[in-house]
Amino acid sequence: MIRDGFPLVRAALVLAVLALPSPAAFAAPRDTVDVFAASSLTDVVGRIAARFCSRDGRARDCVRGVFGASSTLARQISQGAPADVYLTADGRWMDILESAGRIRAGERIAFAGNRLAVIQPGGAAPAADAAGALEKGRIAIGDPGHVPVGGYARQSLSALGLWAAAEPRIVPTDNARHALLLVARGEVAAGIVYRSDAMASSRVHLVAILPAGSHAPIRYHAAPVADADPAASDFVRYLTGPEAGAIFAALGFDDGTAGND
Repeated sequence: MIRDGFPLVRAALVLAVLALPSPAAFAAPRDTVDVFAASSLTDVVGRIAARFCSRDGRARDCVRGVFGASSTLARQISQGAPADVYLTADGRWMDILESAGRIRAGERIAFAGNRLAVIQPGGAAPAADAAGALEKGRIAIGDPGHVPVGGYARQSLSALGLWAAAEPRIVPTDNARHALLLVARGEVAAGIVYRSDAMASSRVHLVAILPAGSHAPIRYHAAPVADADPAASDFVRYLTGPEAGAIFAALGFDDGTAGND
């Protein structure tokens, strides 16, 4: 009798297990938001994260930043990297992720802008203008082929009639912060970075701001990654609020929210 009844007992146990909620149903929302962000956002994301994490009883380290070139980060996300939020300095990379279904397109926003700055090493006598700073020696910029700041720089120098003379002396870098570092170390005569980068270092001279009309508008875009926890959406919304806006302004960014729904 016991042997004959055992299959019934086993079947009952299987049905009971299937009736239970899945382990995911018991899982609490993740405590950490992993933000993949353009390198030019390194300082500002750190400050904004600290303010965001101080709200609503969140953990002090509730946001973790991964910084690099927008193109590199986009490729990593497309390949399944564990990101929750993507912040890019060039909306075209966001377009690619949107086309692939890797972000929540309905929550995509533009949240800040920037300007291009010509800089020189702090130990050098600063030139009078951008043309003077770029006239001689090597020039560090992001690689124009895939780094947004480099693409904007090439557009600007071309419009100003300076690209042909500068191109042979260009030192392409992986991101804006690498270009800043080369200038700060005095390894190049000049560089073109974002204004916010120039303001972040006491080891460089900010010589000039390139005309805004000489290049496409610089706009940073943000979106939660498709399978991210709801906290990712909270962080993206926070970027357009007054607290974040004050931090952006203090660190040299412009308002880039025009066009948001």
